[in-house]
Amino acid sequence: MNRVPLFISLLLSLGCAGQTTAPSPQERGRATPANPALQSQALSGECCACPSAEPPAEPPPAPPAESSGQFPELTVGVWKNISPRPESFRGDPGSGSFGQGIAIDPGNPNVLYFSLCHFDPSQGGLFKSTDRGATWNRIGPMDAPLVVRIDPRDTRHLFAGSGVRGSTMGLWESRDAGATWEKLATFNAGGRFIDDIYEIAVDPADFDHMLVSSHSPWDWSNVPAGAGIVETRDGGKTWIAHEPQSSWGMGHGIWFLGNSSTWLLGTQDDGYWRTTNSGQTWSKVSQVNMAHGGGQVYRANDGTWYVSSARGTLRSTTGGASFAEVGSTNFTTAVFGDRQRLYTAQAYAGAPGPFSVSGENDGTNWAPQPGGQSFKNGPDEFAFDAVNSILYSSNWGDGLLALKTR
Repeated sequence: MNRVPLFISLLLSLGCAGQTTAPSPQERGRATPANPALQSQALSGECCACPSAEPPAEPPPAPPAESSGQFPELTVGVWKNISPRPESFRGDPGSGSFGQGIAIDPGNPNVLYFSLCHFDPSQGGLFKSTDRGATWNRIGPMDAPLVVRIDPRDTRHLFAGSGVRGSTMGLWESRDAGATWEKLATFNAGGRFIDDIYEIAVDPADFDHMLVSSHSPWDWSNVPAGAGIVETRDGGKTWIAHEPQSSWGMGHGIWFLGNSSTWLLGTQDDGYWRTTNSGQTWSKVSQVNMAHGGGQVYRANDGTWYVSSARGTLRSTTGGASFAEVGSTNFTTAVFGDRQRLYTAQAYAGAPGPFSVSGENDGTNWAPQPGGQSFKNGPDEFAFDAVNSILYSSNWGDGLLALKTR
């Protein structure tokens, strides 16, 4: 991509683009039955722009989310904005709110968690809906939440990552469906890592197994060393540091690729890397960088892997051992599917444009989504409700969109 998008120019003016310049279980209760269709979704997340770190706030109790008893009226094939505080989304993250993570409760698809961010952290927060986005309540103390992960064994158990800016950076945990939150002191107990969370990946086979990436370098006295990946295998009690390669930089995406030991790392400085032995060794699998702002992976029906990137969508038919560029949409931070079609759109587009779609079993031929709808900035993260056939898109400029797919 030869030009710097409008939003990236704004970031550069604030001192951040690909680089960062500011410092920035256990006994379980009765598990909620989880829906297998929702459990099968890929895990991802991310955020953008640069921080000013302050001490974390104490988590105040939150009122229980209330349901309207009605769901948003959706038309097949038509995106509908269901954002909380819709007036704060102005199409441009530089002048209003922007969407980050979106998560669906795997035991109850009526329950959504949406990460609303803003350059003024006091305007951000984590929101919960119990009626598919008809009504929302803010929960927890996080002012810059980027990603939420839900335990399929007990959907009251949540992890959330807050980073990039604000006073609540770090890894947060709730055991009561978001009513109260506690920051995990174990994550940075020795001061080895940094609380500036960028991505959380949870092993689909074991929620206690989690990978966390950082928006900032691990050591501000040695910024060129960048940041690696932090791993826990016991639900956050203890942590393993996987040191960075010298070329990686910071601000990574990290995802599991099909099993517990195969991971995909997206870097903003040196392409995509894969490990098949839990981080002992790494191989470079694409020269294309991850887009600033993060990324998302998706595994299609036929086992093909897709990942967003700074040059659009990448596709792998080799289990992630190599990737090829597909489609013509530049600079994407999310790609996902509804088991019939694949979806993506340009992030920080600067001008209105449609979502781009392809057949789930194709993935090489992409076209504008029919219907004529356009959005100024594309998705940061998708999530699909397979029970009700609803695709959710958390967009950089327009907030949270919902699409009835069939």
